[in-house]
Amino acid sequence: MAGKQDAINAVRDAQKELERISQTANDQAWRKQAHTTEGGWNAKQLLCHIAATSNIPSMYIGMVKQGNESLPARPGFNLNEWNAGNVSEREAKSVDEIVGEIAANHKVNIETLEATDDATLARPWKLPWGPQGPLADMICTWYQVHEMGHLKELGI
Repeated sequence: MAGKQDAINAVRDAQKELERISQTANDQAWRKQAHTTEGGWNAKQLLCHIAATSNIPSMYIGMVKQGNESLPARPGFNLNEWNAGNVSEREAKSVDEIVGEIAANHKVNIETLEATDDATLARPWKLPWGPQGPLADMICTWYQVHEMGHLKELGI
């Protein structure tokens, strides 16, 4: 089972990869196709998606503290529309602004993890795409599968 430090390290690893990518990518790299599902996104749009979801680990911690074990059911919720709306909200921003939003959320996620007791991090949580287990494990999975997966999709 992952612990608090493992989850913090997962955030830090994602931040390091984000910094590497943002320091090496040029304007052309941000315009290339990077994500083929959800209507297809270029690299900058995929970065917008990462920004839109980069606060989710802190949200999960808050939800577990309220006694939840998964996201509440939302009849009629369309994930693709939600994602498209969040990408659209950020598209006009510069890459530096988007990277700054992600970095700020990473900082909050680390602070939230540091302030969360081990018993809370051991409580069960189910990720939206199916995996379930102790919250700390699911936060590590979130970073390894979702965020790092998308950062690798950038191909930078």
